[in-house]
Amino acid sequence: GFRMGNPAARVKVVEYLSLTCPHWAHFAHEGAPQLIANHVRTGRVSLEYRNYVLNGYDLAAAFLSRCAAPQHYFALNHAILGSQAQWMGRVEALTEAQRRELRDLEPIQSMPRIVALTGLDALAARHGLSAAAQRACLSDQAGLERIITMRQAADALGVAGTPTFLINGARVDVN
Repeated sequence: GFRMGNPAARVKVVEYLSLTCPHWAHFAHEGAPQLIANHVRTGRVSLEYRNYVLNGYDLAAAFLSRCAAPQHYFALNHAILGSQAQWMGRVEALTEAQRRELRDLEPIQSMPRIVALTGLDALAARHGLSAAAQRACLSDQAGLERIITMRQAADALGVAGTPTFLINGARVDVN
């Protein structure tokens, strides 16, 4: 994952997130700013984001966000969430031919196509990720496999949806 805050903080929060989940988008808009301002920035808490992908579109968005330089990762994630309705609207508007095209591609081949069809490529460009950098990153099979492995590790911990939090290694159920 990507961490913000003091890595030696006594309280370590890990947040499993899905960039297509409206519940996580709500938390990112409503809860995360207070958590960051009141606890992470004080050095008492570190906050780590780990992806918990729910579908291929989520996988593409997560893969793209992880292409950002570490100093831009959180801003890009929040921008993706802030525009979730727009880019997920583009997903919903895909034609059957476009959906079939994506299904027929290998996952690594579908990533840049999904990013382009949803407009996430332009969003990433506004956060410092050039088209060339996006192409290079989204063709990295090992990078894609890291996200899939992260999901499998989360499943093994009992993560069943987003947002899910671990505080000092213990899963905390939130409603």
